[in-house]
Amino acid sequence: MAGFISQQFLDTIEKRNFWSIETLTKHVAPGPVRNCFDTLVPPNELASVLNSNIDIVRDLWKNKHILKKDQLNILFGVPGVKIPDWAPDLSKKPGSSSKDFDITLMVCILRNFKLVPAPTSGWDILPQSSENSIGANLARIKYYRNYVSHSSNSETDDKTFQDIWATLKKALSEISSGTTDTIVHDIESIDFDQTDIDIDELIKQIQKDIEIIQTELQFCRNLKGKIMILFALSLSIIYRRVLSLRTIRSECGS
Repeated sequence: MAGFISQQFLDTIEKRNFWSIETLTKHVAPGPVRNCFDTLVPPNELASVLNSNIDIVRDLWKNKHILKKDQLNILFGVPGVKIPDWAPDLSKKPGSSSKDFDITLMVCILRNFKLVPAPTSGWDILPQSSENSIGANLARIKYYRNYVSHSSNSETDDKTFQDIWATLKKALSEISSGTTDTIVHDIESIDFDQTDIDIDELIKQIQKDIEIIQTELQFCRNLKGKIMILFALSLSIIYRRVLSLRTIRSECGS
């Protein structure tokens, strides 16, 4: 889908609805999901996490047939990951990282390595609206990403669209701490009655907005880390002062 989208291409509400969901799940959702993934599996620990869970990777590949060969190429291309004897002949992607992981692969790792508690109803069923855990919101995003991928006619009726959009909007807002709200609103506000919509330019703008979101989320993670360090240092200083006061009192009392 490139170039200009004409009114003929999006000539019905159903097609416009589907396009909006597709844009949200394919171009907006991966960034916040990746930031969530990187928080749970820091990039400098990714190889170690994969190595320590290599038996699970093997099971997902050989027994459950969940992982595909191209996904193994990405996983085994992470610097520091040891390639086991059972691995197929791979043209591994050199220097790969979580930036190369799509939503499906990230959620697969988080769920099967048990890095995120499963939603009450499991990972493959749309969670109840009352459930607001990280796992539930990731499951919602994955569920509708699959909805887009497996659609046969690229159309969504208005009632279904409203339900899906509200669910995705809330899930993305939750895992991104609200940083996706503006870009979601921008997609909602697209005027489909224009003669032509430059989809390339639109996607570029979305990607630019996502980069800003990722920078903001990274800043928040770094700030959180610095606050934790300062907190630990403060506790250490307080502890040393308490010990010093106790020593002084002990000496004065003797």
